[in-house]
Amino acid sequence: MKKIVLLLSILFATLGCKAQIIPVEQYITYSGEILDGAYVKDVNGLLNDYVGTWVTTQNGDRYEFQIVKVIKSFLNTTWDMLYMRYKIVNISTGKVIADTTDKTDDSHLVVKGSYLAASGSYVFDYMGLNNECGQNGQVFMGILNTNRSQAKLFLSVTGSVYPSCTSVVATQVLPTEMITLTKQ
Repeated sequence: MKKIVLLLSILFATLGCKAQIIPVEQYITYSGEILDGAYVKDVNGLLNDYVGTWVTTQNGDRYEFQIVKVIKSFLNTTWDMLYMRYKIVNISTGKVIADTTDKTDDSHLVVKGSYLAASGSYVFDYMGLNNECGQNGQVFMGILNTNRSQAKLFLSVTGSVYPSCTSVVATQVLPTEMITLTKQ
């Protein structure tokens, strides 16, 4: 009898410790309950295609996006997600328009991943340098070709202007029209 109790105890302990794993590509359409201790995991390596430095030149500005994959835990759930930092420089003057490349992960200026959409685009939550006056929204990025060397990117502005904004609505620094990026 002691052996049966011991075996059942080990079985229940093993089953109780097993974390629920949800693939990142299924999270947005996931219909089940996300349990405490769940892991929204990049089991198929889909986020790896986004990791790296991406560049383009558009309307006289050079855009550089640095994307890293991170593992973060919050609300009792662990997530594989992407973080994006960017630098935008006017080519003719050399003036830096925006630069978040030196920001730490906890900075609101680091564009944090949200989810992998059913369309295959990755969606980031964006708060810009002047987010109180409308520099905020969602950045959509999708891989374009089979060798994973080009991607599309654009900002969908939410237009939220906070009561603390005392000036006019801020000009966007990220592109609101789709641009094509090349992986370096």
